[in-house]
Amino acid sequence: MQKKLYVHRSKHYSIPVVVSDEGIVYIGSFAEPFEKVQALLESKIRFEWIVDANKTQYAVDQLDDYLSGKRETFTCPIDFQWGTSFQQAVWNHLLTIPYGMSTSYSEVAQAIGCRQAVRAVGSAIGKNPLSIIVPCHRVLTKDGRLGGYNGGLEMKRTLLAIEKMTFKR
Repeated sequence: MQKKLYVHRSKHYSIPVVVSDEGIVYIGSFAEPFEKVQALLESKIRFEWIVDANKTQYAVDQLDDYLSGKRETFTCPIDFQWGTSFQQAVWNHLLTIPYGMSTSYSEVAQAIGCRQAVRAVGSAIGKNPLSIIVPCHRVLTKDGRLGGYNGGLEMKRTLLAIEKMTFKR
């Protein structure tokens, strides 16, 4: 059975937001083309693509409130469509990192009971389909540097600035 996916963009930074009838499926990066998002999702799941601002409004509103500094937490339901059990364990742990706080890749590995899997944690974080809402931008290197970010380091810097967080340069 094909899943219906609804897509629209945030007002701030033109971020693509994809939702299903169950919850948010994907949050993209700044001005990410819909074609790139569609290709990624087609490699993961079967779906019918529908551009519909009404179906995505709750998610877009929360994202825009966060990006404008008016929201610290998200209440949107999440619909993880893919990911191994390890990746989902990492993503679920990221949901526990409070607004304005950071952690390290090694602390995430330890928290999920895989203290030697720091690189695997980094890889799982890089595959996070719900960046911002599942706050992978709050994960820094052990010495407080940015590390990587799927949406690009400029996006990570912007998200950390919204939360008034500092990092080593």
